[in-house]
Amino acid sequence: MQGYLLIHGLENHRPEGHWMRNLAMRLRKQGLYVAYPQLPNPDQPVAADWLEVLGTEIELMKDAGVDSLVVIAHSMGCVTWMMYSKQHEVPITVKRVLLVAPADPKMLKIAPTFQIPIDEELKQKMNNACPNIFILASDKDPWIPEGVMKTFGEPLEIKPVIWQGAGHISMDEGFGDWDGVVYWALDPNNDLLIR
Repeated sequence: MQGYLLIHGLENHRPEGHWMRNLAMRLRKQGLYVAYPQLPNPDQPVAADWLEVLGTEIELMKDAGVDSLVVIAHSMGCVTWMMYSKQHEVPITVKRVLLVAPADPKMLKIAPTFQIPIDEELKQKMNNACPNIFILASDKDPWIPEGVMKTFGEPLEIKPVIWQGAGHISMDEGFGDWDGVVYWALDPNNDLLIR
């Protein structure tokens, strides 16, 4: 059975209308296994707490019979996945990972425990966890001031998909219903940029 793990970002309380909450709902309506945990203290998070919840969710999925996983993360949730895959062996086969608008760890001053170097070691660990990694980011994202290619694409050797003018791909930019991410979750050949 395939499962989905959705990892939200900083200051996200899984609000109604957010694209990630809508994604969880739409996948669940199709009878799919979706883990979308509320990570602790999202306004002033501690990495160890988030990583513990992530580990528990993955163990619960495995215990429930999930044998392959699709991970979709947003913003600081992307950094959380990076940290998890660097520090842990994932006990389920991860088929693919989508990092949406990953936040530059240097920008996470409110969350200093999430500082992680984007380097060769991280690239290798992430590829060990899952070689099918996709990055989607905007050309104008305040959380990636040096640009997604320089911050993540080059050091991780992943060519990102650039969404022109999409900001941080959040509710502030009108990302509530987002058909493309639902279609991609079901089949990675589908176009993420369909609104």
